Amino acid sequence: MGYFAAGAGVVVVVSFVMVSALWTSPRLQGTEIDADTPPRPNRLGSLLGVVGLALFSLVVIAGMADGTASALNVTPVLVLVGFSLVVPFLAPLVGDWWRWLSPWGLLSRRLNASVVERPDLVDRFEVVPATLSLFAFTWLELASPDSSDPRTLVVAALVLTVVFVAAGRVAGPESGLRLVDGFHTWFGMLGAIAPHDTTIAEGRPRGWFRILAAMPSWRGLSLLLVVMIGTLTYDGMSGTDWWIGVTGSVRNEMWFQTAALAGWVVVIGIAYLLASWFSATVAGGTPVALVADRFAHTLVPIALAYAVADYLTLVLFEGQILIAAASDPFGLGWDLFGT
Repeated sequence: MGYFAAGAGVVVVVSFVMVSALWTSPRLQGTEIDADTPPRPNRLGSLLGVVGLALFSLVVIAGMADGTASALNVTPVLVLVGFSLVVPFLAPLVGDWWRWLSPWGLLSRRLNASVVERPDLVDRFEVVPATLSLFAFTWLELASPDSSDPRTLVVAALVLTVVFVAAGRVAGPESGLRLVDGFHTWFGMLGAIAPHDTTIAEGRPRGWFRILAAMPSWRGLSLLLVVMIGTLTYDGMSGTDWWIGVTGSVRNEMWFQTAALAGWVVVIGIAYLLASWFSATVAGGTPVALVADRFAHTLVPIALAYAVADYLTLVLFEGQILIAAASDPFGLGWDLFGT
């Protein structure tokens, strides 16, 4: 552990020295883009929308048909591996493809097409509602005893659908998603790492991280990213021998897992606020909240690295269940493809 800490410290120091010496002028900044502009319609986007809606339907039908009767039910794998991990892991490579694939986005745009956009509501409530939806889903994954129950996942999916579509009815399709759909914002930020993007006009910044640096600094964005890093930190910490030894059998209690999950978010939030306060002080009295949101984009690669380190093996191993589940998606004893 000592060698690991020393090596990490050396890497940090060397990295900062190299950046200060070799990166003397801004390279990633660009004109701010309008990330709330609806996606440009094209055949690939339309096809992905149909695929997303079909997969969502499969999740609901399979979950309701089988419940917890079969370990091969496709619903937990599609939700906890495909949606929760594969989609965000691919986003930094292919761009914000979730904006096309999202069944919630498709439903909201179709059902609320005539509703006028209300970006003022997003400004008023910031991204707090979106952060709450993201935290609620993470709680379901990490603290709920029924996280792998297909019917529980179906209920959660349907509740989110009602909330997201209703928000689009009030605030407009795009503003509604920004207001309450944490996945819309989180996956979009990850997609902004990619060297290209399919949701903005031609001639905008291109290249690795350039789109991310040009994304708008939405008020409260830092809160959403702190929640992501805090929950990922809890998940990684909860599997260590130290944590198991300290918490004992109480670690399996739902109330304790909930408190610990929220506690780690608070710890990460305090650390980030302290760093933002120090930066604001050095900058000559700039508001701390402004600094926190302006630098929130820098947390995206950190959160991605945490997620890959924590879940890559889960994707590689648990993802293989899809091969078997494809032959028996409803857990009824079928073997359609011999897998």
